[in-house]
Amino acid sequence: SIWTRLVGGGDACALHRSEHPSLATCEVCMNVFGSRKGRSEGAVEHVEGALRSIEGSSLFVRVMPEVSVNVAYAPDGARSAEDVVAIPGRIVRVRGQARSFMRPEYGASTHLAAILLEVARMHPDLRAAMNLRYDERMSQVLARLRVRRLTMGRSYPTDRQDKVLEAMRERLSRPGGDSAFEAVVDLGGEGVEPS
Repeated sequence: SIWTRLVGGGDACALHRSEHPSLATCEVCMNVFGSRKGRSEGAVEHVEGALRSIEGSSLFVRVMPEVSVNVAYAPDGARSAEDVVAIPGRIVRVRGQARSFMRPEYGASTHLAAILLEVARMHPDLRAAMNLRYDERMSQVLARLRVRRLTMGRSYPTDRQDKVLEAMRERLSRPGGDSAFEAVVDLGGEGVEPS
């Protein structure tokens, strides 16, 4: 059962693909041994496509936060983190490149999935999220691209398990024009990196 979970869940794929690059799109073990019942067609592939673009970029490391990067995709009907596809272990910096050591899978994120699901309540058309570094350069880029932002941070509820999520919920519940945003900017605070 351990072996079936490893090959069926895609955990052995990165090692196998590193030895045999021609297997970059192989899914035989996951299709034969994995459990994909009730899963949205193409959701994992959406995140894999994003991951290929990220890993293929020599510049992406410049926008990676210290806490690393994750990408989350919520297919239509997603209600919980188990319904959201993300990258286990995140995307990390290795020798100046962005790398993931595991294949995207359902339920691989709790924090980013929760953020995405909360945003999707207001914007059901938004299906994907990625966390990036937020600094002065990113602020200028967002302004230049005219990206509408929901800004929060600096202080967080201290009695909550996910204080960033709770701060965002609090910010979204305030009256005013907060519904028209394309990016959530967390200015950071004590123990929280700006992103």
